[in-house]
Amino acid sequence: MRNTLLVTIGFAALGTMFVAQAGPPLICHPYNIGGAKSLPWNGGANWDNPDPSYNLKNLGSDTVAILDQTPAVLVRMETMRRAVLYGAKDHDAARKLLAQLKAREATSETSKTPSPAAIFDYGYFFRLSSRSSGCTKRT
Repeated sequence: MRNTLLVTIGFAALGTMFVAQAGPPLICHPYNIGGAKSLPWNGGANWDNPDPSYNLKNLGSDTVAILDQTPAVLVRMETMRRAVLYGAKDHDAARKLLAQLKAREATSETSKTPSPAAIFDYGYFFRLSSRSSGCTKRT
């Protein structure tokens, strides 16, 4: 009985340790978007694998252009996840993108037919940005 309890507690502790290292799932776990267009990314299973040749000065315009094509929700989420990770390397580019998304959302709110996508994009990017430091690199 005692051994069973100790083994159970041990597995629970190990499971908690691995979950705690995983980080926020919205940032640390890429979405499978197949061949859909998104920001450039190096392939592989790594959650943080940006293309080192990507020009971060284009982050805002590239991201908004992709979002304006009204892709599927998972493509939007993966594009913004990548944008947050790129933005972690260039805070000015991330701030500019956030301002662009906020302007899109404000314009949408005042139009006759508000765009749910523009509202979602701003809120989702804002929330992702506030959680981006929670991931840990696995070696």
